Amino acid sequence: MFALRVHLLPRLYHKLILGATRVSELKKVDVLVRQHIRRVLRIPHDTPNAYFHATVGDGGLGVPALRYTVPQLRLNRLSHLEQDFYGADGDAFLISEMDACKARLRPGGEALSSKTEVDRYWKVRLARSYDGEGLGRASEVKQAHSWVGDGTGFMSGGDYIECIRTRINAIPTRYRCARGQPQKEVLCRAGCRVVESAAHVIQGCHRTHGKRIKRHDVLVHYTARSLKQKGFEVHNEPRLRTTLGLRKPDLIAIKDRKALVVDAQVISDRYDLSKAHEEKCAKYSSEFVVDEIKKRYAVTDVITTSVTLNWRGVWSGRSADSLLKLNVLAKADLRTVSARALMGSVYCWHFFKKTTLFCL
Repeated sequence: MFALRVHLLPRLYHKLILGATRVSELKKVDVLVRQHIRRVLRIPHDTPNAYFHATVGDGGLGVPALRYTVPQLRLNRLSHLEQDFYGADGDAFLISEMDACKARLRPGGEALSSKTEVDRYWKVRLARSYDGEGLGRASEVKQAHSWVGDGTGFMSGGDYIECIRTRINAIPTRYRCARGQPQKEVLCRAGCRVVESAAHVIQGCHRTHGKRIKRHDVLVHYTARSLKQKGFEVHNEPRLRTTLGLRKPDLIAIKDRKALVVDAQVISDRYDLSKAHEEKCAKYSSEFVVDEIKKRYAVTDVITTSVTLNWRGVWSGRSADSLLKLNVLAKADLRTVSARALMGSVYCWHFFKKTTLFCL
């Protein structure tokens, strides 16, 4: 994927930009590229095209769409030449060619004359698709998705493929496989009496409860290790008895007579990430909880934050900003936590397939 995006496709630009290439030919090349990617990554044929062409930071695979990239680059080159030919015989030719490029960059009347506009076009299309809706807020923390396109050995090839499939809702659940076939069974095979979708299998099914807990614990352990490396005294799951009831945050880190309360959560891709972060912070910032923490750990200040992602590995922008500002995690850690959360979702799916536990 790295070679395709960074080396192979750019080698075609020179000939395609300078030659008289028609839009139909560019579309054919894009189709061939998507067919190759589908075969390599085992992605279904009905995966939205926007997933292939949206930038990595926007939740896609970052593969250039020649249908728009080539006319846009050709327009840029002609624009730079226009002043050299001003008033000459070639001026009319340049104007006609630039008009042709601009016409090619107006799908449905929407102008896409710059790379920024093309990227926004694919981002919107991905967010509006059924499978890509959960990636709609991926751009809030762009660096968290860098593992998708940087060619790193961060994970094995098999894990990479499974993560790419999972984040676009392409795992073969009953509901996914029954598209266009209303007669097929779609209820959860574990007896849950609800539709067997990727969201249900990973986030709600009783079969995968243990794996969800393990995924959560992995994120907490990673955060705790990061805090210890920065000199914090870390307490795991302390039991705080308050007038509001028992409160048990994942981590309380003490340093310089200040307490940092951190709680992790991996939520549904349909729930608002910012709202989930705010609710988690509000839970542990009430005056009764704060007083108990001050009394137990002899601190003067208490700060609350959360590690909030959805099961597709998309961060809450407010959560990520808070963790960076408080020096809980570094920017490189956001990428690691995102990938680990997504790999935990993959393991939930594999465990679901291999288990026969049934709910009566």
